[in-house]
Amino acid sequence: MPFFLRIFFTTLKNVAKKHNLFYCIPDLDKKWEEENGIYGLGFMQLTPDNMYNPKEYYTECLDKIKSHPCSVAIFHPGYLDNYILTHSSFTHIRAMECEFLCSEWLKNFIKDNKIELVDFRNYK
Repeated sequence: MPFFLRIFFTTLKNVAKKHNLFYCIPDLDKKWEEENGIYGLGFMQLTPDNMYNPKEYYTECLDKIKSHPCSVAIFHPGYLDNYILTHSSFTHIRAMECEFLCSEWLKNFIKDNKIELVDFRNYK
């Protein structure tokens, strides 16, 4: 893992601990995955313009989703405001993920593949 990512994730972990917040990055912590039965789907491959195709991502991850008792996908959805536009590297991807997460395609994908949605409160 690149040095800057190690610093970034260490900082996130420290902030979470300081504020008594739940924190984990399942795909990066295989021991945690095994102990908790929660598996990360992995990072998506971004294009040069920091985008990806979420339908392709989910379709490619389906076998992994079905082969584990619980799989985690992490998104950063949101609407763009001036602060996000001037302070974030994830700008257009936020709006794209928001649209995708509200899409009929995803709703049908979840239903057709008998995927149950849960949150971490089910696993604490």
